[in-house]
Amino acid sequence: MLQRFAPGDLFPRISLAAGQLRLDIRPAPPARPVTRLTYAQAPDPRSQPLVKGPDFPALARYRAEYQDDGADDTVIVDSSGAMLETTTGALVAWDGETLVLPTGTALPSITLHQVTQRAAALGIRTETRPLTPELATACPLWFLNSLHGISPVTELYTPTGIVYPPCNPHTATWQQWWWDSFHKETARD
Repeated sequence: MLQRFAPGDLFPRISLAAGQLRLDIRPAPPARPVTRLTYAQAPDPRSQPLVKGPDFPALARYRAEYQDDGADDTVIVDSSGAMLETTTGALVAWDGETLVLPTGTALPSITLHQVTQRAAALGIRTETRPLTPELATACPLWFLNSLHGISPVTELYTPTGIVYPPCNPHTATWQQWWWDSFHKETARD
């Protein structure tokens, strides 16, 4: 059984906004078991892609403008159409037993770092190459972030139709490993 946030759990976010370090404490929404994404070949909305916070308003506008009904998030692409990340998380693919990381500039992701560290510890080959909708027709995609953990992408809405990335047979094992890495803290006096 995967461990998820329970009702009433809080989910903090540290970001930079208007030059100020910001700590938001908010209720944790339910973690998604799968993720559906919109792929839009639209201009990159990020002005500071390596800093969390300053682009939140631009990313919200980007989702509002491009996200398809039924999608959970929207992909950010580079000028060649390769997927860099989503507006709220990292993306990786699996080509057989090789973990594929996207090319281009993306926000440093703690969850992606954890996944790549585990891959290295298990002797899993990692490579970097463009993640495209064509690749997603043959290779499983994972959405990664600290709220949803490892969430397989089941649908990728593109301008020409829906791509259904295949399943990775190891997803449940990786999800369990990720959720097991957390320990619930209780309030102290």
